[in-house]
Amino acid sequence: MAGSSDFPLDPETGSVVDPDVLEARRARRAEQVEDDPVERGRRAERMVSALELRLAQAEGRLAAAERERAEVEGALARAENALTAARQREFSEQRRREEVESDAAGEVRALQEHVARLRAENERAAVRAAELSQA
Repeated sequence: MAGSSDFPLDPETGSVVDPDVLEARRARRAEQVEDDPVERGRRAERMVSALELRLAQAEGRLAAAERERAEVEGALARAENALTAARQREFSEQRRREEVESDAAGEVRALQEHVARLRAENERAAVRAAELSQA
């Protein structure tokens, strides 16, 4: 076992490891450490590109929503104007109807009074005719 003490133990397996293998592992780890920031940078750049794309899409949806909102606001304003005009016409027609009804009621009263006067005159004429025919 004197030969096995010349090489260090592998920390993962607990077995003896050749110094050349250890050196190769150290070199790979050093490359990974060096590549790691580069790879992280690449991932960050890809992430930035993806986020920029998502931002552009979101801005496009926002612009579309703002256009739709402006269209809806315009339609709402037109509908409110039409409603106001309709209410004004309705009020005007109601007032005119009330005036016509009032005028008609006045004419009906006047005609009723005229009919009453004519009936009274007719009654007096009938009485006078009866008096004249008896005399």
